[in-house]
Amino acid sequence: MNYQTKQYDTIDIIFQAKFDSNFNPFTNLTFEAIIEKDGVFLQNSFGVYNGETDFLLRLSFCEAGLYTYKILSNLSDLDGQIGEISVIENNAKHGPLALNSNNKTKLYYKDGSPYQLYAFECDWLFAIDYHEKTNQLQQLIDYFSDNHVNQIIMNVYANNLRFGGEAWILDENMDPAHNLGDDESIFPFKGSNSNPDFTALNVDFFKHLDKVIRLLDDKNIISHLMIYVWNKQVNWPEAYSVLDDMYFDYVVKRYAAFSNIFWDVSKEALAYGKCDANYIIDRTLRLKKMDPYKRLITVHDYGFCKKYPDLVDVISIQTWALGIYEETRKLTALYPNKPVFNLEHGGYEEGQYQVFTGHYTNAKTCLKRNYEIMFAGAYSAYYWQPLSWCITVMPWLATPQPHFDYYKNMIDLFTTYDYSQLYPINKFGKFSGGGYLLANKENTLVLGYIPKENYCIGIGYIEHYKGIGTYCFFNTITGEYTQKTKLDGKQRKIISPFEDDTIIIIDMRE
Repeated sequence: MNYQTKQYDTIDIIFQAKFDSNFNPFTNLTFEAIIEKDGVFLQNSFGVYNGETDFLLRLSFCEAGLYTYKILSNLSDLDGQIGEISVIENNAKHGPLALNSNNKTKLYYKDGSPYQLYAFECDWLFAIDYHEKTNQLQQLIDYFSDNHVNQIIMNVYANNLRFGGEAWILDENMDPAHNLGDDESIFPFKGSNSNPDFTALNVDFFKHLDKVIRLLDDKNIISHLMIYVWNKQVNWPEAYSVLDDMYFDYVVKRYAAFSNIFWDVSKEALAYGKCDANYIIDRTLRLKKMDPYKRLITVHDYGFCKKYPDLVDVISIQTWALGIYEETRKLTALYPNKPVFNLEHGGYEEGQYQVFTGHYTNAKTCLKRNYEIMFAGAYSAYYWQPLSWCITVMPWLATPQPHFDYYKNMIDLFTTYDYSQLYPINKFGKFSGGGYLLANKENTLVLGYIPKENYCIGIGYIEHYKGIGTYCFFNTITGEYTQKTKLDGKQRKIISPFEDDTIIIIDMRE
């Protein structure tokens, strides 16, 4: 068979095969494809059972060209099948997430473009529109895209929150339709979460998850996919068992081809006594071995990342410190060769329902913490309580509405002034104070964060000033810029014109 697809897009090839009733297509199946480009071996890719007599081989390619596949399988109907795939260029996508050996603390796309991470956690995204086709899933992903969200932190599956424990709150006035937790009809295995049949997987569950991840991919949004989660009341198979491997392997084989996948082995990986570090090591190594596309990997547990940094591509941290800037500076200094991502900084923006408050709920306070993390050289994430977990209120229907606009302004700023080329500095000129500073390596572009409580930011005489340069202000709440003012190189106090937190942008680039 001959097929055509675009660079970075996925192509699903469906095969038909019969098998005996005593053959378990989830545990007994061998199904891989030898992939060659222009007659030269490229990789082995894996297929999965897709229900009834269907078998799915999902592929993607980072380069245009002519590819061939040959199937190796223990099912005679599959074994030996061959095909050809023509891949054309795709200028609408940048490819999967990648690291850059010349700029190791920043994230990039495969094509070399900088990736300005703006993540939102939406753990129950897999459950939206699972039963009813309300189009809310499409609308929500469109909403994320319109607000320039480019990463969703999400679970493959979660069951429920531990209401009444761990500070989770079930609002007694909540509309039950907004609670997607504890739905016994949604489960990745056969049976249900309360009465599981771990011997087989629920293919329909994964077909819906396909739709979710594909819709994200269509909008160039990364799926930060957490394969396991320990604090959402999921009934999992016994660790290391054949059935545990069956689930894990199936997820990797089915989703690795999506160019928008960013693997996270487990949410709260070591926090709840479900497993030890050896298990997470085993899963991480298994993932690396099975994923032919080598998507980036992290583990949602700083204790693990701290002890085994060489096993992950991105260091995940969770610090709620009041002095988040200073704490993040210390942590980023420990990892000069890896990006650092604060997945949870204790700020969970309030909404019409309380769900989990953390330490900070005010929208502007949460935003400030995100800026402080980024000015310390790391990446951060946004949480809004009525959507980040099983309570799912569509943002455009909420009262009050969340402040995705704040973060849209933030990521637009760091796209205009490329965050991948900005690094924390302690001072600018002979002295500086009253704010946090980012600068390019030439020290000709400097961004200074001025908290609203500060009267001004102090900038001393700039030794390398050459008579060329301007400064302007950026309002972190409205996204407004002031007109550019000529820089004279001798400013000592620069006063913000805004009442809210402000960023001064000093640009002396020629």
